[in-house]
Amino acid sequence: MSLEGQMIFSGMMASDFLEAVQKMVRAELKNGEPEELLTREEVAEFLKVNLSTVSTWTSQGRLTCYGMGGRRYYKKSEIMAALEILKV
Repeated sequence: MSLEGQMIFSGMMASDFLEAVQKMVRAELKNGEPEELLTREEVAEFLKVNLSTVSTWTSQGRLTCYGMGGRRYYKKSEIMAALEILKV
């Protein structure tokens, strides 16, 4: 079921719309590669900075961390995006 380029809200039930969106999201997730996650130590090594700098940048909102089970992880793509912003 391809919905690309179509506006079909008229006459569509909310549950059908939700199902269509879920199918598209699942398809996109299957196509993409898994996001590479880095620990705080790996981020510090990658950026060649101290752990305290990574913590400071995180608390300032310059870097975003994600947690699970008391651990912190950073998305490598977001680290790269932050670097691109700082180059300006």
